[in-house]
Amino acid sequence: MGLIEAPPRLLPDEELSSILVRAFGSGRRSDYDMLSAVTFQVMGWRLGEAIGGDDEPMVTLVNKVLIRLEDAGSAKCEEAAAAFMRALPGSRELRAWAGRKRPALLDLVSEADFLAAERELQRQRVASVSEVFDELQRSRDVNRIVGQRARDDLVLVAANLSRLSACKGVHDLLHGAQTVPYAELSSLMAPSAVLTAEDDPRLESQLIALQTAQVRIETYLQMLDGDSDWLRDLQDAIDLIGTEPRDVASIRLGLFGLRAVLRQQLPIFDRAIIEAARDIPFGRVVEFLGDTARLAAVPQTLVQPLKVAANDLAALDRILDRTLRLHERWQAIDARLWPIEQELQTPEGGIELIRLHWRTIERSLDTLRLSAPDMWDPNLDRARAQVGQALLSGGVDLMAGALLTFVRIGRLQFLRVDKAVLEHCNRIGALQRPIQQLLREG
Repeated sequence: MGLIEAPPRLLPDEELSSILVRAFGSGRRSDYDMLSAVTFQVMGWRLGEAIGGDDEPMVTLVNKVLIRLEDAGSAKCEEAAAAFMRALPGSRELRAWAGRKRPALLDLVSEADFLAAERELQRQRVASVSEVFDELQRSRDVNRIVGQRARDDLVLVAANLSRLSACKGVHDLLHGAQTVPYAELSSLMAPSAVLTAEDDPRLESQLIALQTAQVRIETYLQMLDGDSDWLRDLQDAIDLIGTEPRDVASIRLGLFGLRAVLRQQLPIFDRAIIEAARDIPFGRVVEFLGDTARLAAVPQTLVQPLKVAANDLAALDRILDRTLRLHERWQAIDARLWPIEQELQTPEGGIELIRLHWRTIERSLDTLRLSAPDMWDPNLDRARAQVGQALLSGGVDLMAGALLTFVRIGRLQFLRVDKAVLEHCNRIGALQRPIQQLLREG
């Protein structure tokens, strides 16, 4: 019987140290108290007794705590890691770290509890930034505090938040059309497909979903004042799918048209989302908030809230960057799924071409599984294994079934990531109101 290999030592760990500094370093007294409660629970002493007061930089406090934990031995380190997970249930960074280094810790906070805690944490961060902008707007010295450079940055933030919201709206409607109506009806694209009476209710409900999405897309495009010629192609595809009397050939042609629109427009709006997000100068606004805290014209009661707001906005910016990068990786996988799906729908699918695309997808999946274990569906592992076995067997029917199952599960996971991006965009979109009010006041 072989020996059970012990997990690697928990400390030292620079990544964990950085995560804890950010998690406990917002500038709120409650964060200091929370860290002190963890040290008391694990080590029996509070920060003020053994390390330092809340006037010390958080990076100093965290590093001193981790050194003391390392000196106390591996058992105390593991106990502390569990305590940090419970104390920071809404930290996606800590959850991702645990998924890579200590997967058993994920069981301490359920997925539902984590998502609820994360939403509340982000709500608090947006609220703290909004409240500071509201306070600045009410200040008699607002024009002295908010200089022209800061004003220009805030104008860019407001404009790009609006652009981001509209681009994300179009993208999500297209992605929803791909994930539900197109996926539900794609079996009718096969050359041998036959339309039956049982297909009528399904066809009608998906047709209504497509028509509703089209109307909403038109509204968002008016906000963007961009190219809308492709809406005619979308309308033509929907009209063919809804042909009366029902005709499988027309439905198939409409679905191919819908697929062409989705393949063309989804990457365009993916890039538009990323460009809008990247154009938001949150970094310069974080600097503005930090610099403003040092101005003599700022009321003393606003100094600490400004520092907290700067840290909160920096955290919101990091999460936006992380979710966008995750979305980009899934978009790259989705781009490979399209040609695989196309090959499967031809009478003589190119097996070698499918294998080529699958190798690229597997490399991307390895990266995603390692970099974002907190956003990984275990069903993907099983579906991936089935595809691997089917490709080895060479059986066309087995391969088609396994690949279509993976495509369905993969796109559902992509939709989950998509929703995470949308939720975060919606949260930071709430900053538009206080920023616009501040700009009007000035």
